[in-house]
Amino acid sequence: MNPRCRQEPLSELSERVEKLERRLDDTEDDVWAALAPDRLDDLWVRVDDLAAGTATHEELVELRLHVSRVATELARVTTELRGALEQAARGSGATADPAAGEWVASA
Repeated sequence: MNPRCRQEPLSELSERVEKLERRLDDTEDDVWAALAPDRLDDLWVRVDDLAAGTATHEELVELRLHVSRVATELARVTTELRGALEQAARGSGATADPAAGEWVASA
């Protein structure tokens, strides 16, 4: 085989290996910079801040129960208020259309 033909593929291979080594070095530098101790400490603080602001499952369940209780109480108070308004309307001679939310005084 011709020695010159053999050198060309070797030089191409050598160039490719050098490019790969440079890329590897650059990647190592990037990873080192990303995982530097001060950057990890900053990341740790940020994760702690996020965790502190996140509701636990128990807190979410308690909140849902509270919302349910408030909705039930609101429905009860609304029903009582409508009943009281109807009684007051009957006593004053006014007629009520609770569905429309209108109160009409009778003549």
